Amino acid sequence: MCFARSRWQSAVTFCSLLAASSTAFALQADGDVGIDSRYSDNAVFTPSNTKDDLITTASIGGSVSEDQGSLTGRASASLRNLYYLDNTFDDQTYLDINANADWEQVSNVLRWSVSDYYSQYSIDNLAANTPSNTEDINAFNLAATLTLRPADRQTLSITPSVSDYYYKTTSGDNQQKGIVAGWSYQYRPTISMSLNGSFRDVSYDQDSQSDYKSTSLGVAAALIRSRSEYQVSLGKTKLNGTAANDVSGLN
Repeated sequence: MCFARSRWQSAVTFCSLLAASSTAFALQADGDVGIDSRYSDNAVFTPSNTKDDLITTASIGGSVSEDQGSLTGRASASLRNLYYLDNTFDDQTYLDINANADWEQVSNVLRWSVSDYYSQYSIDNLAANTPSNTEDINAFNLAATLTLRPADRQTLSITPSVSDYYYKTTSGDNQQKGIVAGWSYQYRPTISMSLNGSFRDVSYDQDSQSDYKSTSLGVAAALIRSRSEYQVSLGKTKLNGTAANDVSGLN
């Protein structure tokens, strides 16, 4: 086996002065490139009819992040090319892209969040991790969190969201709409109570999958001391529209 890798890292910092105030932004970027080769006497991972192969992998990746200011986020990407020199499988190209960003439109009141993840995952988690058992998956999510304080020691948060999931091979494509809400009350400096609820509507593109709705409601209490913390919660979740009868249970 032979292995070679080089890594580079850089950071870029810049400042911007506004008319009434100054805001600093720190942007950091890093990346790596590499190449390696490995020999396998069973490239298809089967108990019989094994096949030898020499697999060479060339990769390049990088990321950029911003963690200061009202707009924060991180984005990373990697590209891998696998070459099966004895043609056990065709040459494979894998692309992974992960990105998320948060924008605090109104300080401590309204925050927007967006994320997108594109990668390759196993079709059957119990089967061998080979190119024939791999599919492209993309997950996109957009959410907004509204935080209100209607009274002293009380906090109300509401988070609606929409999501879209794409599966290249299997029939899992779906769109989701949901909302999460929570109310908390600081009864004493060491005691807090909360009421939480959520609703999610899942709609599949393929008729072979059953659309469903999920509703959850729960209560919780917490006691925090200098050297210990105690929490208790009780909730109920109900599923509607599944292939079987409606399902509900405590959690």
